[in-house]
Amino acid sequence: MAAQAQRLWPDGPKRPEKEGSTDDDDDDDDDRGSGHPGYYVPPGAREGRSSATFGEDFEDHFRVPPRLQDKSSDLVEAVNDFHYAMINDHPRNEFYRECLRRAIVPGKSVVLEIGTGSGLLAMLAARLGAKRVVAVE
Repeated sequence: MAAQAQRLWPDGPKRPEKEGSTDDDDDDDDDRGSGHPGYYVPPGAREGRSSATFGEDFEDHFRVPPRLQDKSSDLVEAVNDFHYAMINDHPRNEFYRECLRRAIVPGKSVVLEIGTGSGLLAMLAARLGAKRVVAVE
């Protein structure tokens, strides 16, 4: 995948100028070639922002995972909104469930989900009877 990305974008991906937008509005012919979508930058993703970090938003008795403590509150909220929308996209999830149902032989299949995120697909595989499910983030 990295080699393919290097071939498509030899100078690295073009980054959007502002958060919460894509940067594919210009008509110039950049190194990505035409037809490639811009990159979405969620709110709070830029370094050097002065907004509060997620770890500052809670009282001391709440545990905030170290991986989130220095992230922008806006970024954490945007990512949570994105996952909420995916989890509740019933037609999309039903499509994936049906694909998994066709591929899994109950009691025999071993499923490896790399980049599991919410773990939804791993849970669907387990519910469909996979012998073993390994979910790796």
